[in-house]
Amino acid sequence: MHGREKRALLRGYLQDGWSKSELARKLGISRRTIYYWVRTGFYYPVLRLAREVQISASIHGSNASDRVHWSKSSGKEAIMDKAIVYFTRDGSTAIAVDYLAKKTAAVPVLLETRKRLRNFVLSGFVSASKRSIELAGDPWSETADATTIILAAPVWAGNGNPVMNSFIEKADFSGKKVYLLTLQADPKKTAGERVIPFLSEMVSKRGGTVAGSLAIQGTSPGKTAAEHLIHSQLEEWRID
Repeated sequence: MHGREKRALLRGYLQDGWSKSELARKLGISRRTIYYWVRTGFYYPVLRLAREVQISASIHGSNASDRVHWSKSSGKEAIMDKAIVYFTRDGSTAIAVDYLAKKTAAVPVLLETRKRLRNFVLSGFVSASKRSIELAGDPWSETADATTIILAAPVWAGNGNPVMNSFIEKADFSGKKVYLLTLQADPKKTAGERVIPFLSEMVSKRGGTVAGSLAIQGTSPGKTAAEHLIHSQLEEWRID
């Protein structure tokens, strides 16, 4: 099921009284993504159309809804142009994502793991060993429509972030522009600048074109960086 079809069904299910938690499980997306779609109107707002797409998809296959293209400006659904795929542990990355979403009109897609990462030391070990982590839901289909994707995550153990690495390993970035954003406590940002080539190589192997990158200062593990610190470092970053 593609991102457009999920958004097409969302309104109808909400009208039928489904909870956001139930919808997240049914559609294979995070609750945070559903909250964002509802808040921004990023779905088909016409219940009848949603039902038509649902019935058509059940009869003709999941790609049936791909033939329906609507624009948000006309009161109908917008096709996703930009997405921000991110992982946050202590909230600093979420601050950056919220800022960039407002600045670029990108749709945030939160990466969540099936099993909780219990502590920073263990997470750092997983990152250093470059092991993959099983992700919850299907963030790959959520971003299938996007032509530009921003990848944002904190840096752990000099190898990026195991959650983000796991997303990239299975992603199809063919024909997409990708921007990389890393956060780290070090004000010199040496770890991020070292990790960006590693992430760029991973993205290239999955067919993407890295159009830009930025390493910014966050704060130490267990703390959340101040908004003004994050925002000030993102002001001049251009994302086309």
